[in-house]
Parts: sequence; C-alpha cells; structure tokens
Amino acid sequence: MRAKVAVVLSAVVLVTAGCGMVLMKTPAAVSSGKLDPFARVIPERQNSEAPVFVASARTVSGKAEPSLFYTNDRSRELRLGLAKVQIGPGMTWTDLVRESRAAERQHNPPLAVTAYEEFGPLWSTLWPPDLRFHRDWDPTDSDRAPAQRFVAAVEAMLRDSRQRQITLYVHGFNTQFGENLMLAGEFWHYMARDGVMISFDWASRGSLFSYQVDKANAEFAVRQLRRLLEFLAASTSASRIDIIGHSAGCVVVAEALHQLSLMSYDLDGQEAQRRSRIGRVVLAAPDMDLGRALSARVDGVLRVTRDLAVYASRGDRALGFSSNIFGDVRLGSSIDKLKDDERAAMINTGAQMIDVSPAQRWTSSFLGHSYYHQNLWVSSDVMLFLELGATAEERGLVRDHKTGFLTFPDGYLQQLPEIVDRLSKKYEFVRPVVR
Repeated sequence: MRAKVAVVLSAVVLVTAGCGMVLMKTPAAVSSGKLDPFARVIPERQNSEAPVFVASARTVSGKAEPSLFYTNDRSRELRLGLAKVQIGPGMTWTDLVRESRAAERQHNPPLAVTAYEEFGPLWSTLWPPDLRFHRDWDPTDSDRAPAQRFVAAVEAMLRDSRQRQITLYVHGFNTQFGENLMLAGEFWHYMARDGVMISFDWASRGSLFSYQVDKANAEFAVRQLRRLLEFLAASTSASRIDIIGHSAGCVVVAEALHQLSLMSYDLDGQEAQRRSRIGRVVLAAPDMDLGRALSARVDGVLRVTRDLAVYASRGDRALGFSSNIFGDVRLGSSIDKLKDDERAAMINTGAQMIDVSPAQRWTSSFLGHSYYHQNLWVSSDVMLFLELGATAEERGLVRDHKTGFLTFPDGYLQQLPEIVDRLSKKYEFVRPVVR
C-alpha cells in the first residue's frame, strides 16, 4: 500500500511540476472549424483580460501579490472579490483568437493573475455570536457593502451578456488560489466570454501531502457554497446558475445541492428549481463516495437542477489512489462497478453518466484526472453541454449497453463537424464558421 501511494505521488509531482500555466488545449469542436465562440464576443470583451469573480473560503494573507492574496487556511465567512486574469498578455485580439482556435499552435498564450480587489465578507455566511441555530437570525449590524458591490459588478456584466448566466467553478485537491482563477478564466474565454464566471475558492492546502486535510476543508465549505447559491438566486438577475465541479470540489457541489434539496422538500420539483435557479451542473472526475452520491440522489438532489452531467473514467489513477485510502467506490471511477439498483438510480433517472475512457485513448495525461480541460473531446462536450443544454444524444454520445454509461463513439472526432452542424439547426448560438 505504501509503495503504491509513493508511486502515485511521485507521478503527481512529475505531472504537476513545471513553469506557469498556458491556455488549455483548443477543444476539438472549436479546432474543427465548425464552432467559433470568438465570433460572438462583444467588442468590449475583445481583449486579453478575463474578469473572474471570487468567493473565497480562505483567510487573508496580507501579501500584495494578487495570486497570493489568501492563505491556504480556511475562513468561517466567505470573502468576495474580483480578479483580472490575463490570457496572452501583450497579444492582440486577432493573435489570441488565432491561437485559441488552432489545433496546433505557434505560440501557447500564457496565463497570469494581474490584479485582485477584495470587497469583503458575504454577510449571509457569518455565524451567530453564540454559535447556535436561530431560525430567524439576521446579522443586521453586519456590513452589507461588500455584497452590494459584488452584485453591482455582476449585474454590470450580465447586462452585456447573451444568456445572462452565472457559472461557478469549484476546484479540486492540491490547488492554489491563483491557479484556480486561471482555470476559471480560460473556461470563460472558451464559452464566448459570455455571462459571469465565479471561482468558488475553498481552502485547499496546495500540497500533495495534505489530501485528507483538503477533504476535510472541502466538507467544511459546503455550507458556504450553499449560502452563496442562495445569495446569487436572491440578489442577481441571472437566468441560471451553472456549476463546474472537479475532483474533491464535486463533494462541495453535490452536498450543497443536497442541502438545498432537503430545504425545499415541501415544494414540487418545478418550484424548487425555479427558486434555486441552478441550471446545468458538471461533476468532472468526482472524488466522492458512490454511496454518498446515491444518498443525495435519493433525497432529490436533481429536483433543484435543470441538468446534471457526471464524467467518469476507468483510467483515473488519482481516484484509484483515493479508493485505496477510503476503501470504497468513487463516483468518478464507478464504471462497471454499479449494482443493478445503483445503475437504475444513477443512469435511468435524469443524470447523464458519461464514460470518457474512449476519449482518453486518443489524448490523455498520465494521471487521467484533469480531462475536463486537458482532453480535447471532453472539453468540447462540457462546452456544448453548458452553453446549449444539448442532450447527450444531440452531442453525439452513445449508450454503452454493457455498462449503461454514455460514451464517445469510435470516430467521434470525424463525426464532430456533422454533430455541430446538426446542433446549429436547433440552437441559435451555434453557427458554422467561414474563415
């Protein structure tokens, strides 16, 4: 056991070591020439800057450098702010678009966090002074200005947005504040720079050897995410709130939605969803106990979402490591491991359970855990799911009748132009591109 853990950790070190981040590989749907998110970017956003809003569950460090503004320790209250991420600093918009479309790039646009302004704590996440439950407790003496500034900035961006959506990015294990901002920024870039991107930044220690601490901190952040979702639904004009969760961050997402579902148990599904405004939810490589996921399903978690896509893989070595620690089946590696009743609950009742293993045969990293933005096929599917809400079948996925999971067919890359052409006839936001 110790030897296996050492091998996996060594592999993680090799994979994660290196220089600064560069823009994620071009999703295949974009590099195919049939889908061009950049043709829909409004003039005001045709530059190298990506504004990323922040809801951080970390304490303030006191350091001036934007990417080091927070520590890796957790905070009781959620702190709000706005960051500036540069994608290809110094590049013209024409050059950035050219490289962002290309399957083979001449230059990889670097990413950098260049500014961060904190507004302050979100008043609704404060704790009562006596640390007890009070049904009608309202911190009337708390400072509402940070939340008001946050909402005003969000609304300013929503006014110029086509779909008026908010997207939350919830990171995984062993990450840093600045890294999470850059990941959120590049997703916003490839989603036509539309709507508002928020990085929900729970307190990962950013250390390979703090896995169990990270898991505990992720669980601690569940209430904070739930309170943020309630705040956004009540205080903004967003048409929907989409969520991208990765790895250990999926627990935060699933449990926050679980709590919202239990809190609205007396409402029908349509009303519960209307109040939550939760739209499309992605759980990518979820490092989550399968039984815990089923518990959330039994308690009606899908009632508060419009759609849910869960991406899993047979080749996820990181989740193999996690399974060895916890001794259970992880949701993100549950292919071929579902019992008949589990399969019916997870697959036949609303959630899109997607096996990315075929896509990883063509393009994958050693660990096979960050495919949601590293794998060209998977990033394309995530993009089409989030932006269009297209069904799995419309996106070209097929059912594997042996496992029950949806998956990528042989020749998916060759079929992709035709898939996008079909989507363009149904969805107004997809148009064939003439270059």
